[in-house]
Amino acid sequence: MSSPPIEHPPEGKRANRETQAEVDIMILDYLLYMAAKQTIGGRKAERSGVANCGSSRGNGSGEFGASSPADVSMTMVDSFLPLFKANHPSQPIPELVQSRLHLLKFTTLFVHRLQRTPTTPPLPSLTQLRTKNHLRAAAWLSHHPPIASTDPFFTPFTTTSPQNNLPLPPATLHQNRQHVLTYHHPSQPYSPHYGTPSSLSLRDTLPQFMELSAYITSTYKSGRVNETWEKMAAEYMLQAALEAYLVYGEQGDGPLRECFAWGFDESDEEGVLVNAMFWDEEEEVMQKWMGIRGEHLRAVRPPLPSITTKPPFFILLNLTAPPAQLIPPPTASTIQSHLESVAARFPLFRFEGKLLDFLWALTRHDTVPTLVQLESGVLDGFSREETEALSLKVGIRN
Repeated sequence: MSSPPIEHPPEGKRANRETQAEVDIMILDYLLYMAAKQTIGGRKAERSGVANCGSSRGNGSGEFGASSPADVSMTMVDSFLPLFKANHPSQPIPELVQSRLHLLKFTTLFVHRLQRTPTTPPLPSLTQLRTKNHLRAAAWLSHHPPIASTDPFFTPFTTTSPQNNLPLPPATLHQNRQHVLTYHHPSQPYSPHYGTPSSLSLRDTLPQFMELSAYITSTYKSGRVNETWEKMAAEYMLQAALEAYLVYGEQGDGPLRECFAWGFDESDEEGVLVNAMFWDEEEEVMQKWMGIRGEHLRAVRPPLPSITTKPPFFILLNLTAPPAQLIPPPTASTIQSHLESVAARFPLFRFEGKLLDFLWALTRHDTVPTLVQLESGVLDGFSREETEALSLKVGIRN
């Protein structure tokens, strides 16, 4: 008995089925692009006083305002991404789309970190994240002896003396939090969320920034970073350390060590992309990074009165630290006053602006999503007739 003939679906349906994954990738690419662009653009406009685009930010009590364009885009991403994974479990995501996903994840965390929003991770997730970050930093520090636990460079943060007035009292922390919020979100009510364990700190988001930079660098560039990025990354570490002490009430040298525990690590087999950022055969990138990183690290550390004509460059040149007795005691200035003076030299608001410019440049560096091009009627590398045909195929035009 012969087998029944195979019934093929109608030509149109078969074509739709074959192109569905491709179309869904286009949709995902479009949604990620728009969400990142609107989140960054909304914050830049809010900083300029053009509009109050951060309407989803609440007052810390769990109540949120009307949705902004960025909120709507994020909702669409949150709804579509699980569907895409369910419908195409084995479909590889193009590198360009993955880079947009990395960009959106970091941008969302950074822009909305000062107040509790629907995108704020729950405290258990933050606790897991911080544990992971602590372990990564501890592993890096164990491979870099010049800033090991016995290094006298960090003595001002560990000694018991009138100069070491950490942790800061609650009233001072409250005042510092108000100062940050007033400058960053003057139109928003005071949020009791910022500075608490349930809020995202710069130290929490620093690894995501490094991972985003490493992914972008390895995908679209030569795999190396330039001096402009190195200075911005070093200031990110500086800002994270300042916030840990002045806003979150940390003490000791642990936060400072963790924030600056970044650079090439030949013993790290997991952070391949991050390692590649800081490595080149001539070691020029590595040496330049260690110098820039060292300058910012030295800026955070309270100054030590010099007993010789040479500054303590051992920490910058990766040399063995001198005996502890050769390191003079800290100056009479308190750690608090020193950190506040550093914060005045490196305004957080200005740093946020530089970082937003960097993120905005990433949205413009990548190829514009196909659906955005189709909306405009012009697709790179296609004639007008081919563009119209593709528009009909994906449902842009009837």
